[in-house]
Amino acid sequence: MFALPLTGWALVSVSVLNIPTVLYGILPWPDLPVLAPLGDRAPAEALLKLVHAYGAYALLALVAIHTAAALRHHFIIRDDVLSRMLPHLRRLPAVVPSRKEHSS
Repeated sequence: MFALPLTGWALVSVSVLNIPTVLYGILPWPDLPVLAPLGDRAPAEALLKLVHAYGAYALLALVAIHTAAALRHHFIIRDDVLSRMLPHLRRLPAVVPSRKEHSS
């Protein structure tokens, strides 16, 4: 979760388009000073674009696997993992009738 913003920041810092980085559309953000002395920025931009894209795909895959695992616990294994994560899914405890009520 920290790698994607950092690779994105690095990607914008070495971009051949020299687009200024503005955080949330309000705060001007400086480029990474480590990448400033690069002479030819195009190869670095291509590499960082690839790393950033693969990182995004990896994060999406991780979210999908996590979601699938939570749904597996809920629908196949039928334990309470998902209901513990989502409070509105909590079930009320089953009411067991006492023996006195059952015998009549």
